[in-house]
Amino acid sequence: MDAILQGLPNLETRSFAAVWFWLFLVLCWSLMGRGVLGVPAEVIARARFPADGPDGDEARLLLLDWLSLTLPMRQTSPGVAVFALAAGGFVLAALAVLALLGVEIAQAGWLLLTPLAVTGVLRVRLAGRMQGLMEAAQTEQVPPAEAAERAARALWSQRLITSVIGVIAMGVTAAWGALWMLRHPLGF
Repeated sequence: MDAILQGLPNLETRSFAAVWFWLFLVLCWSLMGRGVLGVPAEVIARARFPADGPDGDEARLLLLDWLSLTLPMRQTSPGVAVFALAAGGFVLAALAVLALLGVEIAQAGWLLLTPLAVTGVLRVRLAGRMQGLMEAAQTEQVPPAEAAERAARALWSQRLITSVIGVIAMGVTAAWGALWMLRHPLGF
């Protein structure tokens, strides 16, 4: 068995000293900040601050079109949602326990996944609100211009919240990683 294990490549489990972890952290948060619910940030900004005249109406309708295309992809059945919530909670709890025991890769995973999970829950809530707003706009309970304005405001604030969570998460992770490296200069 030892001969088989010696033939395998050495897998590095150090996280805070590895470039891959920091690249992955930055990549995750830059992708999270690119858009909200699949709607690009540019479309949200154009609908949030529309120009006067037909260009403003076009920007609002473009936002509603994007939402009508992306929201159906975000729908899940209640059973799948409960399973995903339970599995995510289990993974985060297991990482937290291992992190408290001093496992570096668990600490890095928890610091990466917990803010992403919070952002994910916020996006699921926003998707539910946007689905209700889109249904109200389709049944003409809410005028399309007002629906687009409310949707743009909600998506813009969600983008800001995601950015704040990302900055705080990267700052806390960087501080914890620096502390870890100072306390464990040889990695153990």
